[in-house]
Amino acid sequence: MKRIVSILTIVVVILAGVFAFGLVSLYNNDTPSQDPIVRLAREMMIPATPVIMPDPVTIVREVNQIARLETASFIGEKVIVAEQNTDSLFGLFEESIVFVAYGEVIAGIDMEAIQPEDIQVINPTTVQVHLPDAEILVVALDNERSSVVDRDQGMLIGFTGVDPQLESQVRVEGEKVLEEAALEFGLLAEAEENAQAYMTNLLEQLGFETIEFTENTPDPADPYIQEIPKGYELTTPAP
Repeated sequence: MKRIVSILTIVVVILAGVFAFGLVSLYNNDTPSQDPIVRLAREMMIPATPVIMPDPVTIVREVNQIARLETASFIGEKVIVAEQNTDSLFGLFEESIVFVAYGEVIAGIDMEAIQPEDIQVINPTTVQVHLPDAEILVVALDNERSSVVDRDQGMLIGFTGVDPQLESQVRVEGEKVLEEAALEFGLLAEAEENAQAYMTNLLEQLGFETIEFTENTPDPADPYIQEIPKGYELTTPAP
């Protein structure tokens, strides 16, 4: 009986050694093997699902289609006074306009300016993003609520006629003043913050958990290497 037990022990040790050798061969050789021990070891491996890394080019292509992302707006009212010929002949040819400018200023970012290198996928849950600077996209007067509320003319203005360009000039000035007011209000900072919130929501829907925004184009990310636990093998090669 002891001899039988000894023989069985030796057989088990030999089989264990052969199986261990098969496992080593399995890890060190990706090519199919005809060795039945290696095949058995491979059959006993638990398949691991490869991690598919999102493609930055695909992400950029999607956001580029948005083109212009409007993320903040400012609505204001300003009073503009325009005068001309005030010093000629004691103001006899003077002309002045008081104009109330009411309008909206819209800021955002140009999504078409984002390039593939502006989005670096660090790992399946982390991405770095560089967004273009926020800018003023639209300055528009509300013609229904903007108007000339007062106009003064010198006594001799009838001989020369009113200047038809004066109101156009005051409207242009009105747009400029509204834009300046929006900048003082901090519209660009608000637009940038809202743009980051928009991109965060978009990237979270793609599965990212950590979104890092950088002031400049981020450094290229190192190739991602998926960790495979012992006893597992990828069903297909990792991308």
